[in-house]
Amino acid sequence: MGTVVRPRPLTLLWVVPAVLLCTVASTACGQKVEAKTPDRPVALAAPAPPGRTVVQVSVEPTPTPVPAETPVSPPPPTRPPGGRGAQPPPTPVTTAPPPVDPPAPPVLQTGSSQADLAKGTRDRLEWAERDLKLLSGRTLSKDAQAQYDSAKSFIRLANSALAAKNFIYAHFCADKAATLAALLVK
Repeated sequence: MGTVVRPRPLTLLWVVPAVLLCTVASTACGQKVEAKTPDRPVALAAPAPPGRTVVQVSVEPTPTPVPAETPVSPPPPTRPPGGRGAQPPPTPVTTAPPPVDPPAPPVLQTGSSQADLAKGTRDRLEWAERDLKLLSGRTLSKDAQAQYDSAKSFIRLANSALAAKNFIYAHFCADKAATLAALLVK
């Protein structure tokens, strides 16, 4: 006797929606679709400007200043009739004060702290360059290569800052380069 294979009912449940979907999709592909836009855009009405208020201001004329009367100086003393024996009173001598020179600007002095900072910066640069030379023969991943390039960039910035005597920025860049190089070696 031959066995008859019956389709499973679950398979039929999937076949019917799939056929229906294909039918709908094929009829929809043949139609043209056009975007519907309004005939012309609607213009917005701008509101009227607000009313202006005018405030009347009265200006009082300023009184003209009255010049102060200058005091009249007494006439110079005349010589006493005695002639030779009397001496005229001494006239006070006023001397102009000497001109005041502005204080000189302070002189920039490089102290031992700046020299120590420059030496520490050069040490950090040497460490970074030594660590990067250890990596120059290796093949690096993309991230490691990006860090290698960043460390080289920080070394260039630190050297240019040292040349410009900007020791603080040079130390910052050298520290970054040394840190990146040390992390790459690990």
